[in-house]
Amino acid sequence: MWVEDDLPLNSADGVGRIGLEIAGNPDTNDEALYVAGGKAVGIDEVINNLQPQWPGNQSALDLARGQKESRTGKQVDAKSVVQN
Repeated sequence: MWVEDDLPLNSADGVGRIGLEIAGNPDTNDEALYVAGGKAVGIDEVINNLQPQWPGNQSALDLARGQKESRTGKQVDAKSVVQN
């Protein structure tokens, strides 16, 4: 299916190269990447911007609070993490 539809393919070498590039780049720490055809695109910003739309605003607030708490071990106000 993937080949028949002419979608971008990954090779082990390409994925390995991208892995080495992001491992050596502090700017990609904790960054979610979409890898296709030997190219990597950061997707965290888009996901974060759309998050209130796909699970609903309250779920996005709860998720953001949980993510923040798991990183810091501290309670936070969800409204300070995600705005309505």
